[in-house]
Amino acid sequence: SGTYMEVPEEGVEEKREEEKRYMPSQAEQNIIRKQAEGIFASVTGLSAPTRKKEAGELWWVPLRELCTLAQWKPDWTERLIRRSIDELKASGMNIGSPKSLVKQARSIVAKANMNAQKPDTNGKDRDIVGWDRFDGHLLYADD
Repeated sequence: SGTYMEVPEEGVEEKREEEKRYMPSQAEQNIIRKQAEGIFASVTGLSAPTRKKEAGELWWVPLRELCTLAQWKPDWTERLIRRSIDELKASGMNIGSPKSLVKQARSIVAKANMNAQKPDTNGKDRDIVGWDRFDGHLLYADD
């Protein structure tokens, strides 16, 4: 009727299971988040606030979200942080903490998801091994 969106029943549970399989352990997540913190600090020159509540809201929670947006892949996390900072600086925005990047990072990922390109195989069968969610290109095994 247009009042709600129907969610397909089939495949939902499999997707959840697949996401769990690729989720790094808590220790691995902490390492990736620590790397993200280092990248942010090296690019901006800022460090975490000393007050715990402020640090959580402005620093740790946003860094975790940035890592989640980048699917907990260290190289994607770095690219997302750097690209978010570059785009914010280009538009004259101030950056005071990782929380400043979250909205821009969500926008970058959403644009990439919407602009995912169709495979250009030139008549050949090519094995797709992944997708670069930041520029929308498929990654092929023979590249």
